Amino acid sequence: MSKNFLESAVKILEDHGLNNDDNRAIVSEHANPYDLAHALSSLHRAGILTPENREVVTRYEYPLDLASALVQLHMRGILTPVNRQVVAGHAEPLDLASAFNVLRDAGILTLENRQVVAKHAEPSNLAFSFSALNQAGILTPVNRQVVAGHAEPFVLASTVSYLRGAGILTQANFDALLAPNHAVLLSDDDIRLFERIPRHLLTQENFEGMLTASEQANPLTALETFLRQILGVGAVAAPQQPFNQAQSTHTASVHASVSKSAGNLMTAYGDKIQGGDLDKAINEIKVYVNQLDDSPKHQAAKRAIERLTQPHYTFTDTSRVSTRQLLALAWLAIHDNSKRLGTLEDALNLFVEGLYEIQRGYNLNEAGVDNMSPNDQFICSGGTFNKIVEKLVGIHPDVDVKFITKEGAATKFISLAEHHTLACLKELASRNPHDASELINALKEAGNLVPIWDLIKERVKTELWDEFKEAYGNHPEHQHFQDLITYGNELPIPDEAKLIKILPPSQGAHSFFKSDDGQKKKPESPKP
Repeated sequence: MSKNFLESAVKILEDHGLNNDDNRAIVSEHANPYDLAHALSSLHRAGILTPENREVVTRYEYPLDLASALVQLHMRGILTPVNRQVVAGHAEPLDLASAFNVLRDAGILTLENRQVVAKHAEPSNLAFSFSALNQAGILTPVNRQVVAGHAEPFVLASTVSYLRGAGILTQANFDALLAPNHAVLLSDDDIRLFERIPRHLLTQENFEGMLTASEQANPLTALETFLRQILGVGAVAAPQQPFNQAQSTHTASVHASVSKSAGNLMTAYGDKIQGGDLDKAINEIKVYVNQLDDSPKHQAAKRAIERLTQPHYTFTDTSRVSTRQLLALAWLAIHDNSKRLGTLEDALNLFVEGLYEIQRGYNLNEAGVDNMSPNDQFICSGGTFNKIVEKLVGIHPDVDVKFITKEGAATKFISLAEHHTLACLKELASRNPHDASELINALKEAGNLVPIWDLIKERVKTELWDEFKEAYGNHPEHQHFQDLITYGNELPIPDEAKLIKILPPSQGAHSFFKSDDGQKKKPESPKP
């Protein structure tokens, strides 16, 4: 065990008045002394450092996770001996505690529901589904088992919550959603169709249109087309373009990088939002935002923070970080003078800008101009989570959001074509300088990649697809992707200076290039 690590753990005990012989002994004997010291201090701050709680967290491999779970249960008034025992026996105690809290807030923390979620690997996702079904009046024993047995609990929880919020979570729609011929709607390919639909456009008619599209031979293409139609209708009804910078993108790359960034922030600042410290951070945010002037942008930000911090707003990302926690983590991150990049003022301005764009996302057109409608058309829960993280890009080193777009693919396509052209020529030159020279001449005469395209096409296609398949809905026959590859042979050739370097004199003194007037000339020596 690292001496410095143990000293840090003891320092935590000292800071919280817990540095006695018993605590030092159990901390020094634990595999994660620093984690256990944080756990004990968390229980102490919450006023629940009882012998029973102390014993279970000391026995746990990751004490802080369990301590945080117990604090959550305590704050909801459900830290019973039975719940403590069940949570302490789960692989994800914090997730199970969140599930119990969701069930409790929904008024459905029954023995049956508690048993089902406690046996599941992703309890909070089940709890969110149960809550949505209960609000819709269809939380039956059969539906409970269907949800518990679904292969994609997070996607299902997100979807039924969206349907419930739109007022169309009926038994018939739930059955249709779970039907095998509509499986693509609940796939975990991160197409996240429902998150891309503004709440006011998720109507029964549009839902049925999505069911129909999912039954087509190429469902992803059909759904993407239908989705654009839906958003196009929205654009006519409220002058705007559906996809703009103020709204959040919903691609797998964005979600994956956002989740990773949220996890990074939790690792860096999670110990500072345990128990009552979370509410303290949220209160600081609300005080700051509410003291801003009454400009339209700031008024929208104030409405956003009020809405996002309501008890019923319980969105949790795949990182297991909730929106409420993320707001607090972001607040701590932008106030971390040791890590923040840029000024605090700039970071705060971006934070407020994010709240505004969350609240008015679908009131903004492609250029970010607000239609000034009195009705806020805010972005979805997943997009909200993304937006908070997105505004920290360039502000905090632990945050990075990766965007995959068709425009990016087109740019990368050009560089890949050049890279593989030069690589292919170098490979050929190493075996037969004369053939390489002739191929270079052919490229110069054509002015495009036609002479070499068949040799490099599959390399370019494979590498481009691996990185940008998400931009095309993970559908390799996507027409835009196929068109890009088809016309690759028309790309311009690399600069002549790069071509000349392929055949240095030592390797092919007998080789030559044709000048523009058709005369032969020796290749120049490569520049160092």
